[in-house]
Amino acid sequence: MDKTRLLKLTIEECKKRFPHGYNKEQMIFVSEEIKQEKRTSDPVFFGKIETEKDIDLQRSNMIDDGHYPASISDCEVVGINGDCGVYCPVFMSGICDNVGEDEKEWKVRIKSEYGDGEEADEWLDLYGLRE
Repeated sequence: MDKTRLLKLTIEECKKRFPHGYNKEQMIFVSEEIKQEKRTSDPVFFGKIETEKDIDLQRSNMIDDGHYPASISDCEVVGINGDCGVYCPVFMSGICDNVGEDEKEWKVRIKSEYGDGEEADEWLDLYGLRE
């Protein structure tokens, strides 16, 4: 969890709960509560996205939070959460929208992860990146 984000949330919550001031012990208590809650509506607090189910859960939380539209794509959910890459479930399903945006970068990602062998060639072929 991002410490700066946790501190900001802790201060905001302390201001709400203790409008006449708060002390160190109260801040520690509130920050521990925030960490325990694992606020899944905020991508910073959501764990690594590894499955389609994770994407669906995170999308639902993001929409419920009111900051994202119901039309948010799988790629956007994963990207906002910071898990875009060769192990993303969208990429692995063969339907990643981002590959076409920067083909050179994706070739490097695939080659660095899978080397120059058959597996890398399969991913490159799937996305039409093999030369």
